[in-house]
Amino acid sequence: MGGYYARNDGETDAVADAIAAHYRPQGPSDALPASAEGCVVSLADKIDSLVGFFGVGAKPTGSKDPFALRRAALGIIRIILEARIRMPLLPVLAGAATAHGFAAADPELEPFIRERLRVSLRDAGLAHDVVAAALGDGTGPGHDDILGLADRAAALSIFLAGDDGAGLVAGWRRAASILEAEESKAKQVFSPTSDPHLFVEDVETTLHAALIALPEHDAQMQDRDALLLVMQSLGGLRQPIDSFFDSVVVNHDDAAIRQNRLGLLAMVRQAMQRVADFSKLEG
Repeated sequence: MGGYYARNDGETDAVADAIAAHYRPQGPSDALPASAEGCVVSLADKIDSLVGFFGVGAKPTGSKDPFALRRAALGIIRIILEARIRMPLLPVLAGAATAHGFAAADPELEPFIRERLRVSLRDAGLAHDVVAAALGDGTGPGHDDILGLADRAAALSIFLAGDDGAGLVAGWRRAASILEAEESKAKQVFSPTSDPHLFVEDVETTLHAALIALPEHDAQMQDRDALLLVMQSLGGLRQPIDSFFDSVVVNHDDAAIRQNRLGLLAMVRQAMQRVADFSKLEG
């Protein structure tokens, strides 16, 4: 009926159809609005509802969700993913909060939507630890970019299914374990820097060169194919890391050499953490 009244009020067909379809999708089997205008109106309506209800404390609790806010969040996610809309959530939620007269959006709302994304990706068949690694801890560039996070999860799943991905993760775990133990003893986080003049073995030089040669990674979210290319470039670290651990004792008697090697491992950690939180992977 919304479309009927809009047409009778002199609005264009595009506006009328957008109003008529603003409630879609109502569930996983319901279609998205057929037009770009309809998707925009549907997103605005759902975001407005979420910000408004969270703003007055009417949040879902346990199994109780009388205002269907989980469904609204899943609808937002479906529209963003299926229409491939790159839209940072936080500025949009802040704008909606201002329109409601709130000082800010409820801080629990963005994590609530991210959790619905986690559920959606799991339902799509992605492993729970892959989803956790892709979504990270909810901080850093792109943490509120729903499409970017979903693309990262898809790319990571493809990468880990290959030999380079699986082998690299094994090397990552060894590097991360050594760093964690040494940082705990030293009560400091090692800087991701290493001085080539202090290298003793060729494998140190080779690993350092492989790290320096990695392509620059845009901190902003990229699409799945671009992210997969970045991850595949990381796969080139697999052999240098394996050779490093086969030939080198990290805890050298010389403190300067030991510190330098730990810095090299910290460079490995930094390079990989730019792509995903590999610490969340299991197995």
